[in-house]
Amino acid sequence: MDGIPYEKQNIEEIAKRQEYEIMKIIEFLKKIENFSKNAVSILSNIVYIYNKNNAEILNCQNERKSQKSKKAQFLQNRQKVENLQKLIFPNLSQIEQKRQESEKAILVACEIYDKLIKKGYDERMIHQAVYSASRDQFWSKQFRSLAKLLRKNKDDIYYIDIFLSIDQKNHKISIPKIVR
Repeated sequence: MDGIPYEKQNIEEIAKRQEYEIMKIIEFLKKIENFSKNAVSILSNIVYIYNKNNAEILNCQNERKSQKSKKAQFLQNRQKVENLQKLIFPNLSQIEQKRQESEKAILVACEIYDKLIKKGYDERMIHQAVYSASRDQFWSKQFRSLAKLLRKNKDDIYYIDIFLSIDQKNHKISIPKIVR
């Protein structure tokens, strides 16, 4: 059958059909290309959202760890603050003692304690300042709460520094000399 001559019209018809089939295949390939571009875009968005969610989860976990460590630090500081307040209590009236034992007063005292630590005073210095002020004849009547340690006198000197200078020869904590 290979030797049978084809009519020109049949050949043109077959060529048109083949061309139509090729055009359909090209359109199909273009649709696949668009689909793949959209799929890549969608996948990149999914990856972005996944990474963002993972980052948020990690941030939440880190926040929880941070909050746990802050809470542990707060509880540890709370115990120290309560011990410091016990040094002050003998010089306070019962009403003032109850006020100092309230939750709000303890929270404020813990904040004061944290601020003192951040300013560079260590636990020993704070304890010595409270001890010295509560044992001094004059300051025991003036010293009512830990908030006094962060206040400044008229010479712009923190009271904690003044309290640390009280009877300094009897304790080993050295502080810079107060210049007036």
